[in-house]
Amino acid sequence: HPGLGDERYGHVPTNRYFEEKHGLDRSFVHLVRIEVAHPRTGQHMIMESTLPGDLRSALLRASGDTDAALIAATDAHRQVLELGEQAPPGVRLYAEQQHAATLSAVGRAADAEPVLRVARDRAVALRGAGSGIATGLTWALADAEIELGKFDLAVVELRQLLEVSEDFKGANRAAVH
Repeated sequence: HPGLGDERYGHVPTNRYFEEKHGLDRSFVHLVRIEVAHPRTGQHMIMESTLPGDLRSALLRASGDTDAALIAATDAHRQVLELGEQAPPGVRLYAEQQHAATLSAVGRAADAEPVLRVARDRAVALRGAGSGIATGLTWALADAEIELGKFDLAVVELRQLLEVSEDFKGANRAAVH
């Protein structure tokens, strides 16, 4: 079976959808529990880990549970903010994207807009303007600006999408939007 988000074994259209719609820009793989024998003592060891905030938020958003997704995304975003510059840029990006997208999903466009802008700029810097996550964040930012009545700003975002569209279909979507 294809792995969600996996570049080699994943299903490309599904991966692209989850990257643009739910911010999943990595493999959805997580080891929840492992039991091993200690290599020297032979003692039975059990290690467990909860699902990381970015994966939990993407899963909850995809399932439609926006309230739980908002709690998970807000918690992950808070933890990244507390880490400050110690947080790797990719982790910061995932947390920002999940938080902003979840805020948008619950109708809080005014709160989402500044987070979307920061996340989009970080995505462009890390992955490039034409990457799936940068494209998805640009769409979300334009939607938030439209919802807030900031039409001039939305036009700028949509023009940027036209510039990085790799195919006719993508350019048409940006132009129609």
